[in-house]
Amino acid sequence: MSDQHERRVAAIIRGLGPRLDDLITPALVFDLDAVEHNVAAMRSFAGEGRWRPHVKTHKHPEVVRRLLDGGVRDFKCATLDELVMLLEVGAQVDVVLAYPVTGPMARAAAHIALQHPHSTVRLLADSPEHLASLDHALRDAPVRLSALLDVDVGMHRTGTAPHRWGSPSAEHLDLVGLHGYEGHVRWPQADVAKACYRALLELASHVRFDVQWIVTSGTHAFHHALAHAALTEGPWTHQVSPGTLVLSDLRSARAAELLQLQQAAFVLSRVVSRTQPGRITLDAGSKALNPDCPPPACAAVGYPDLVALAASEEHRPCAVEGDAPRPGDLVALIPEHVCTTVNMYREVQLVRDGVDEGPTPIPASQRSHDLTVFVRR
Repeated sequence: MSDQHERRVAAIIRGLGPRLDDLITPALVFDLDAVEHNVAAMRSFAGEGRWRPHVKTHKHPEVVRRLLDGGVRDFKCATLDELVMLLEVGAQVDVVLAYPVTGPMARAAAHIALQHPHSTVRLLADSPEHLASLDHALRDAPVRLSALLDVDVGMHRTGTAPHRWGSPSAEHLDLVGLHGYEGHVRWPQADVAKACYRALLELASHVRFDVQWIVTSGTHAFHHALAHAALTEGPWTHQVSPGTLVLSDLRSARAAELLQLQQAAFVLSRVVSRTQPGRITLDAGSKALNPDCPPPACAAVGYPDLVALAASEEHRPCAVEGDAPRPGDLVALIPEHVCTTVNMYREVQLVRDGVDEGPTPIPASQRSHDLTVFVRR
């Protein structure tokens, strides 16, 4: 790990100093100074109005406030919890619920939007059939929503191939744009990315509604989209939507290098066992750190020779050479995949300017779901 990571972790540890003896681990920490740096870096790189970050990465009001302070007003989310969090924090925000929601969720989104009349809520239509079902579900909605067509540009996860969209129309919601997530495109695959954008642009020229938005790109392809001039030549606004950049992780190393991002999210873990030389066990198992990633799945700041092995639910055995942390010692881990890591926590420790701002809830995390809230609203 770089000296920058070690300095940042040292500042975090100093900030948490008065509480370290009582800090229960594993603990998630956000460095808000790094968050602000990363927001400014991406805003500068993308340009005015070109970034619609996905909040599934952090799910946290304080991070949304930093994005708002940085001039971001357009967002993506994947769940109703995230939608509520965004609308409650931001005034006059524009949110795409970037998931093929069912009828009950569409109606819930409309009722949520009703509570926030100064903001805009948009849905995704996964297919012509899904568009028809959304249109039917929203026939008695308390507010009129809009939708983007989800176009399968090669990832084959959601959406419909461009040639199958035909001439979509709806009676109870407004069609306003196209969404094409090229999540299968890797960092160096510029030609593959260009084929995706050609397909989107061809569809944009044929649909019978005014395309106001074209939304593309996560962390591994946003640079291709921002460099593709044709995406900005139409009457629409083109936006990219990487969210991981706000916190950064090992998986986004190429983007971090391009933008000079700072690592903003760490998992603090303690050594709970050292059964033999060259082997320790940390308390950050698969319930605490990106459960979707094979080992090593993380990097330990300050311990370059520590290699995490296969984790069980509560334990993460590690091989380590040279000076090894001892039982009880604190180890700061950088996750391979920060989005699934954050989702494991109910709360996060916030540090800013080397000062502990205390633990705060993560209202939109998996462990904080309260689906009945939408009935009550």
